[in-house]
Amino acid sequence: MSKSTENKIPKTEEKNSKLSKNIQVRKYSLEFLYQCETEKIYHFSQEHFKEFCSNFSVSESESTYFKEIVSEVYNDLSKIDNFISSTSLNWNFERISTIDLCILRLAISEFILRKNPTPVIINEAIELAKTYGGENSSKFINGILDSVLKKYFKD
Repeated sequence: MSKSTENKIPKTEEKNSKLSKNIQVRKYSLEFLYQCETEKIYHFSQEHFKEFCSNFSVSESESTYFKEIVSEVYNDLSKIDNFISSTSLNWNFERISTIDLCILRLAISEFILRKNPTPVIINEAIELAKTYGGENSSKFINGILDSVLKKYFKD
């Protein structure tokens, strides 16, 4: 490969590295949110966050975005939950499974942060739902996030 051709080829390793890092950060975020929900912790706790990062060997580069996501969830929890309840027609908010609720909160917090393209956020949320949710979780998550996006994040 010539030098001139080599410079024109995008460095997919860098792109894939960032992509895989974001996927891992979303998994950490989901685990953290789920743990907080099951332990009835409804605010961001620096001690809990540090302990989680230590227990799961979260790297410093991952912890920055991870903290940003989970902090956003707790900073805007009532607003995020209102987005979910107002778009989950024919489905009572209290009946949403804990894991589905955590995936929705995670994705909506990323909508608010606007650091990633919304199709990427939705696709990752669907993948998390397929991996960790129930049989129909991915369809439910997709429907709610699509509705939230159209209703609250039109631009």
